[in-house]
Amino acid sequence: MVATLEDIKRAEIAEEFFEKQSQNKVKYAGFTIPVRRGELYLAVRKTHPFAGLYSAIGGKVDEEALERRPFLLAPSKSTIRLMSEGFESPTTAAVREYCEEMYSSCTFPDDFNLEDFKISRIAKINDCNTGVSCYMRLVTVPPNLDFNPSRREIGDITRLVDIPPERINPLTRLTLNIIADSQYHKQFLDQLPKKGSLGVNVMAGVLSDEFYLMY
Repeated sequence: MVATLEDIKRAEIAEEFFEKQSQNKVKYAGFTIPVRRGELYLAVRKTHPFAGLYSAIGGKVDEEALERRPFLLAPSKSTIRLMSEGFESPTTAAVREYCEEMYSSCTFPDDFNLEDFKISRIAKINDCNTGVSCYMRLVTVPPNLDFNPSRREIGDITRLVDIPPERINPLTRLTLNIIADSQYHKQFLDQLPKKGSLGVNVMAGVLSDEFYLMY
């Protein structure tokens, strides 16, 4: 079988990411897909990467935040190393970013009872194109809090069932595919786009419990 130019490009992207991993140069991020009153929501990003596309909500792990905001759940074994090096945990990052971007009128964390946020891990996805290792989660958010997003970061907030699949960014598309395959999230199957409509521009390889995304 002859490798195409596209195959060669993907292999180069993957090799570059693995080299960054070996040198501990990979950046980390935490993202959430909010569940409000039983429905999944996505938001349009206004910033790079994937500006203009619907996305899970989140951002890069804040290296200073562990000391500045020592709250939320004790770390899992997979995040002990990050926290020992001075990083906030990906779970903390995901909820912090979510609250900062979706409830911008509130003072964080004083206005929230964090026990009201029910967190379910989906997967760790290594985005080979951006060089970021992303911890993806579903977060059931308080139903009494209305979305009041930061307009600098967030555009429209829309129910997943109302979003055309082609308007969803590759990282979030792969996350939705993982949800569809999970035995733990069957209650959301009727909200997810048909699987064939999500994978057109997404290539993922699975290594252990991690996914490697190339597009």
